[in-house]
Amino acid sequence: MVNTVDANDEVLPTFYASQWKFAKNQKDFVKKFHSEGRRQYEIRKNVLRVSQRLENVCNEKNPASAGKFFDSNYKLKPKDATVLRNNIKTVEEIQLCAKKVRQGIAKEDALLFSKTTHKLKTGNECAHKFHEKCFGTLAENDAKVLEIKEKLEELLKKHKQLYKFTSRANLKTSSRQAKEGRTKARTRKI
Repeated sequence: MVNTVDANDEVLPTFYASQWKFAKNQKDFVKKFHSEGRRQYEIRKNVLRVSQRLENVCNEKNPASAGKFFDSNYKLKPKDATVLRNNIKTVEEIQLCAKKVRQGIAKEDALLFSKTTHKLKTGNECAHKFHEKCFGTLAENDAKVLEIKEKLEELLKKHKQLYKFTSRANLKTSSRQAKEGRTKARTRKI
């Protein structure tokens, strides 16, 4: 599996180091800690969702996933075009999802900096370190997604070259198309 963001065990020590001196009292610190923990949990959940979807695409056991195509001994079959197209769509959806997660993290990270000096505000080191780890994980996922997408598109081109004449449109005769047209016209009248 792709390296994911570290577990929640790391939140308290880093948060304590960055926030304890600025908290009004213990209750204020606990309140801030819980809100930061929930925020990081939600972000971590979104990052892990992207990683998990990427792993599902690469699964070799699932016949609808792209994992079987990456085996060097695999030979393309006529039915594989649909699976390839569906996996390319899934990879594009993963890219969009990762982009949304990255934009959300970037917005939150921008709030941690001073608008005038563009320096990190005091007490926000914990959140910024967490965001950097998330960006790193998403960057690793992006590299893997691009690699998978290129391989799938290459396989789809290869499939089109191997099986040019096996698509349904090329197999229909003009008499078959006329019969289907008449049937469609009859069903529209009813």
